[in-house]
Amino acid sequence: MKKTVCTLLAILFVVCAVLTSCGGSSIVGEWKGMVDLTDRISKQFGGEIEMTDVKVAFDLCFTEDGTFTLGVNKDSLREVLTPIISDSLKKQLGTDEDVEAYLESTGLTVEYFVDNAVDSFDTDEITASGIYKLEDDKLFFANEDGELGASYVVVGLSSDELKITELVTEGESEAVLPDGAADRLPIAFSK
Repeated sequence: MKKTVCTLLAILFVVCAVLTSCGGSSIVGEWKGMVDLTDRISKQFGGEIEMTDVKVAFDLCFTEDGTFTLGVNKDSLREVLTPIISDSLKKQLGTDEDVEAYLESTGLTVEYFVDNAVDSFDTDEITASGIYKLEDDKLFFANEDGELGASYVVVGLSSDELKITELVTEGESEAVLPDGAADRLPIAFSK
């Protein structure tokens, strides 16, 4: 019995060591990272609202079957947009009392404006999905229809942090990263 338990523990240790060394299991899971979207949100509002350092959470998920998804966390976007829209209403209407009177007279709420802004926010260029492959500190991506290219991002990976530090583009191949993501590096994600 003791020999069987020791053998099973040894096998488990080897399996864990192999999975950890190839990086396969350590990247699998759901990650969350904050990305500065000040320029994109300002552009969405036609540049009419002053804002600085507007960071929104992104959800990044790697599955065991080699697929990934990356997208804006809508709750985080709502949280970020609420004070921006409130300030915008105050700027347009005058005082807090003027805003309250307007909202009361129209039957609208700040949440109504926030929901409309979130629904109309263009996320197509800042979301991605497809396949991935992790080799050492190189993370390769491809669209769902494509093959893995020569381009990749350099990552630092621990059990609870994934840090994308550099985009390496080789040849005509392009890494599948959302528009402007390379300008925002490094980006840290946590589990």
